[in-house]
Amino acid sequence: VGALVLIGIIVAVYVLGHMASDSGPPPKLAITCPTCGIRPVETARKVGIVRGMLIVFRWGSISLVGCCQCVNQQVRVNLRQNFFLGWWSLIGFCATPFCLLQNVYNLSSRPNPARLKEVLNEVGVSYESVLLDDDGMASGQRDLMRAAAGVLKAVAAVEGTTSAEWDFARQALIALSDNTLTNQTANKLMRDVQPFSASTRSGMNEEQRLILL
Repeated sequence: VGALVLIGIIVAVYVLGHMASDSGPPPKLAITCPTCGIRPVETARKVGIVRGMLIVFRWGSISLVGCCQCVNQQVRVNLRQNFFLGWWSLIGFCATPFCLLQNVYNLSSRPNPARLKEVLNEVGVSYESVLLDDDGMASGQRDLMRAAAGVLKAVAAVEGTTSAEWDFARQALIALSDNTLTNQTANKLMRDVQPFSASTRSGMNEEQRLILL
């Protein structure tokens, strides 16, 4: 009976965590997963850590950020480590079950955009600034492309939009966008953008100005 109750508690905690996660598709961000380096960052999880060392007991939490697959794997690894290393002290014996349940709560492979926003804000990054729109660019990247197009246009438009300089400027803009822009979209951006000015520069952060240089 006790085993059935324990299993029921574990299942209930997992279901609650799964239901609290976002059931929709994962967000598309302009940040690559730091673990696999292939998929974009999609979620974040805050998981507890316990380590019992006979007399000494250590506990804390870490934030895991990455794609859903990599974060889920890291949560599982952390769960196993807590299970084997958390019990070995009097306090650890009491605290480890609660920490394990907290880990189980975060076992869902669904995205957790609320926690992801919190983690990004903690490091000074706005969630909206790295969220990709339908054109495949985030707002921060789009502002940088617009400024770069203004600089390139000021130089390349001297000989006209059919000149070799214009073609070279368009290819440079595409390369700067990591090939997010196509020939057509880059050409349209350069035609429509206003020439680069001091007001444009003042609206950019230090990193964007350095990239533009």
